[in-house]
Amino acid sequence: MRRMVRWMLAMAIVAAAVVVVPGTAAQAGASCTYPLCSEVANRLPAGAYVAVAHNWCGNADILYQNAAPCAGQVADYIASGTTTPPHEDWDGFRVENGCSVTYQFYSVLTGWTMQLNIVAAGSTHIWIRVHNDDTAYILSRSC
Repeated sequence: MRRMVRWMLAMAIVAAAVVVVPGTAAQAGASCTYPLCSEVANRLPAGAYVAVAHNWCGNADILYQNAAPCAGQVADYIASGTTTPPHEDWDGFRVENGCSVTYQFYSVLTGWTMQLNIVAAGSTHIWIRVHNDDTAYILSRSC
């Protein structure tokens, strides 16, 4: 019985370490291993595109800049009603300057977050980081 309790305690500690220990800055490659793939889902009305980025450089979760999150990187775009390609790692999305965006994250490990809203006032875009096990759902945008 004691051996079983020790084994269960050890497994709980290992599981907690896997979920709680923060990783390094996201550096996406061409592929990823599920469930550690970050994705972006565009749920905006028809004709609305969202800028997305494969890579994220640094540790900040929000970047106030017009350029993509990593030097030399070019943003890609996803159409309304679509999601970034599966089995690829997409580490960020952009909120266009002058726009307000409502979004929500879903993690296969922790579930849904509350809905968040961010306003990119002024002349600078805002990039939002999508962590490795998250899908960011872009729910609404007002410009």
